[in-house]
Amino acid sequence: VLLDVNANFLFSGNLKGDGATLFDSIKTSNGAIINDEGEYAKVRTFERGLFAGARLGYVLPVFRKNPNSGPFFSIGAGILQHKIRIEVDGNDAPQLNGDYKKGYDKLCNGPAITEFVGYLYLSHDHLLNFYAGFEFYQAFTQSRRSWDFNMMQRDTKKRIDLLYSFKFGWIIPIYRRVPDKFYFN
Repeated sequence: VLLDVNANFLFSGNLKGDGATLFDSIKTSNGAIINDEGEYAKVRTFERGLFAGARLGYVLPVFRKNPNSGPFFSIGAGILQHKIRIEVDGNDAPQLNGDYKKGYDKLCNGPAITEFVGYLYLSHDHLLNFYAGFEFYQAFTQSRRSWDFNMMQRDTKKRIDLLYSFKFGWIIPIYRRVPDKFYFN
């Protein structure tokens, strides 16, 4: 049985869903945002988020020589939070600075559950230790902003966010010293 307390950072440059219509209320007819100099602002958007939680896992000991290695699965729970990171080159678009930016960032969070299915290998010599497999998240989130400028109202919709990934990790074990079986005076 394994206990895992963890925090994971989420990031992406590819927004789906709200990303295409995010700034519709402040875009010109040709789809640009005007900065404070009357020119087109250079606006970039990214996904940012984090998961923090704990998991309980189990290794199926299918090999007699190494019972600490084999197929591995775990389940856990925690908090998932994500938002849209908005960057404006030169910070020259006042409609996307300070508190105004918060009206567009779609900050959401809520409880989440997670599952992992994969393989765990812990060598006898403690040098080669790794895991690999698939990880799944289901989060029950909602907006944490008091106003959504894109919707022109408060977003009260409850969401189910589904995430999945392939995960690989290298493990650096820390073992306590086993007491000697024989003591000499």
